Amino acid sequence: MQIEIKSQIASNTEIYRTLSLGGDSYRLEIRPPSASELKRGGVDAGTLVAVCLAFEPSLRLIVTALLELIKIRKEGKIVIKGATGRSVEVPADTTPEALSMYIESAKQMDIESIRLL
Repeated sequence: MQIEIKSQIASNTEIYRTLSLGGDSYRLEIRPPSASELKRGGVDAGTLVAVCLAFEPSLRLIVTALLELIKIRKEGKIVIKGATGRSVEVPADTTPEALSMYIESAKQMDIESIRLL
């Protein structure tokens, strides 16, 4: 399974660095930028993708790492979006116990992307 990771509050490089500490249940790739991204330019063009080898552990590790990132920045939330448009919002102040509930909800979707807003 592949999950696209996008952010309005952190660069691909920062997210890549944060997630690269997550272990071996997923691997990270930065895909080449699309034509529209190339027009916008910038250092951060391209799409960050997590290729998950074990779905639930990968999702839990990714969301936990991203929560730490937004807690450090003191802003934002995580939105896990499914292919059908359904989404689960994970607030920055989510406790580890509550995270399990969000992960269970997300497992019911065909996850397409994770966004930091």
